[in-house]
Amino acid sequence: MKVSEIAYLAGTTVRTVRWYHRIGLLPIPEGRPRDYGFDHLARLVHIRWLAQSGMSLKAVGQILDSSPEADARDELDSALARIDEEIRSLKAQRERIAGLRELAGSGAKLSPVPTSLDQFYARVRERLTDPEQIEILDRDRVLATLGGVSYTLPDLAGVHVTEADVAKTAEAIELFAQVRRAADSDDLARLADRFLDIYTELAERIAGQGFAEAFASANDGPGLDRLLTALRVAYPDGRQQAFIELCLRKLAIPSLGELGGHPGDEPARSGAAPVRAFPTGTDGKPEESKERTPQ
Repeated sequence: MKVSEIAYLAGTTVRTVRWYHRIGLLPIPEGRPRDYGFDHLARLVHIRWLAQSGMSLKAVGQILDSSPEADARDELDSALARIDEEIRSLKAQRERIAGLRELAGSGAKLSPVPTSLDQFYARVRERLTDPEQIEILDRDRVLATLGGVSYTLPDLAGVHVTEADVAKTAEAIELFAQVRRAADSDDLARLADRFLDIYTELAERIAGQGFAEAFASANDGPGLDRLLTALRVAYPDGRQQAFIELCLRKLAIPSLGELGGHPGDEPARSGAAPVRAFPTGTDGKPEESKERTPQ
C-alpha cells in the first residue's frame, strides 16, 4: 500500500502517518518506494483507536510495546483525568456562551466584565475631574477585562450600590494617584493601608462576604501571572509598582517576583536593570532608597 492508501483506510492523514514514523510509533517500511503491509495497517488502526479514546501518544506507545500482562491502568487513569478536565472546561465554556447569548439578546455589550460592573465604573468616572485619575480608572477597566478572562468578576446587578460606594472608589483612585508623589516609604505605607481599607470594605459589601479572602487565596496559575504582568505594564512608575507590591504582600498574594518576575523590575527583554522606588525588606515594608535609573 502507498502511504495515502494506508492513511485513508485508517481514517487519518498522510501527515499523521509520517508523524507517527518520526516519533517511533509506526515502523517505516523497508525499501523504496515504501510499501505498507497489513501489519502496518493493523498497528496504525490500533494507534488511532487509542489516541481517539483520549490516550496521549506517549501512553499509546507504552501500551502497544508492553507485554500482554502489563497493567495499563495508570495510563488509562491519566487519560480519564484529562478527559474529566476537558469536560469541566467545556461545561464552563458552554455556560459562558449561554450567558453571552442572553446578553446579545438584550442588546448589551459582550464583555468579560459584567454590565453592572461596567455601569459602576461609569458612575465613578462621572465623579472624577483630574485627568490623571481618569486615566487610572480607564486603565483599571482594561485590567478588569483581563481579569474577567481568568476569574469570575462580581455581578452587581443584585446589589444596591450607593453613592457612598462610588465616592469611596473615587477616593481609592485619588490615593493611587498620590503614589507617584509619595515622599518616602512611610508615606507609601500610609497610602497602602488606607487604599486596602477601602478595597476590603467595598469587596465585602458589594462582592459578598469573604470575597477579598477568596481572591487572595486564588494566588496561583497563569491567570494571576498575566494579571500582575499587565499591572506592571499599566503602571510602569517605580513608586506605583512598589505600592502594588506592598498591597499584594498585605493581602498575602504573591508578587510577580514570587511568580517568576518582579513588579518593580523592568521586563527582561528590555535589557534594563531593575527599577525599584522603595526596595522591599523581608517584612514586606518598603525600605527607603533613591530610585535607580535603568542602565
